[in-house]
Amino acid sequence: NVKIEADETRNYTATLKGNNFNYTDNFTSILNIDNLSPGAYDLCITVEGDTFEQCYKVSIAEASNLSGKILVDKKTASISIAEGTAPYTVLKNGKTILETYQTDFSVEINHGDQLQIQSKSACQGVLSKSIDLLENVRVYPNPTNGLFEMYLPEGIKTANIEIYNIQSQLISSKTYLVNEGAVSLDISNKPIGIYFIKIYIDKPEVIKLIKK
Repeated sequence: NVKIEADETRNYTATLKGNNFNYTDNFTSILNIDNLSPGAYDLCITVEGDTFEQCYKVSIAEASNLSGKILVDKKTASISIAEGTAPYTVLKNGKTILETYQTDFSVEINHGDQLQIQSKSACQGVLSKSIDLLENVRVYPNPTNGLFEMYLPEGIKTANIEIYNIQSQLISSKTYLVNEGAVSLDISNKPIGIYFIKIYIDKPEVIKLIKK
């Protein structure tokens, strides 16, 4: 955009031409011309009742796209903006939850949330992420001698877990209580080999486990 600010209050006329754009407007002290496309323009200002005319060359640079990273750790999303015009508006599930000029900030999230970050300029695009806390589900140790733990997102109280062998035979199916984000499992009495751990929370998630 272009902002014109006069030193004294008078009746001015501003004319902006270029880039297939022709604009004329009157003002007395301040004039904002918004939504200009990138390119070169000629700006001329005249004063009513005066022969005064001042002209300028104006160049509007192409806006950079909004870019950055959204990193999820447990129930917190950390956002780092690399490029884009502040202020930044954060929407969660379509509702505004934060507006900030900071390029590094964090917000609380839950599994299934839709997160969007917008800059001041709509033309810069949107930074978005669908929150899938189940992508952080893991087992440890892997390989295992038999005893292992499955680590789950915070807030999950119970989990339906099935264990299959390499022949896709179901060898265990049980609902477990989740203690401090983890479930303890034991396949010590099963043969050495490859197993598949399927957990049902929001959607089925399968993890490959090796017993040595």
